[in-house]
Amino acid sequence: MELATAGFAVRELPRGVINEQPKATYYKPDGTAMPNLPADAYSQRRYRGRGFTLTPPEHPTAMSSAGVGVATEKKAAARVYVCETCGSEFTVRIALLGHKRSHTKAKTQDI
Repeated sequence: MELATAGFAVRELPRGVINEQPKATYYKPDGTAMPNLPADAYSQRRYRGRGFTLTPPEHPTAMSSAGVGVATEKKAAARVYVCETCGSEFTVRIALLGHKRSHTKAKTQDI
């Protein structure tokens, strides 16, 4: 027990300590209830930052077919990746990287 020799107190947690964690029901922007999620300060800050609320929204936001909220779609559409070689635009960085590989393949085939 290196911890005990270093001056740390080591004790076993009582059964049921997990059940003592505060829980709450959060609501997505579309009104979907998400019960029994952690309600400690850190978790609340993260869930609220994602647009969840502790009360059902008065005016639920419609969800797209992909299951992404309208606010998230706007955030994703705000970033555009442009190919320096041909000027093609992509909303996802990995698509741009795959596209750039096609340019290098074309160059090696020309040689």
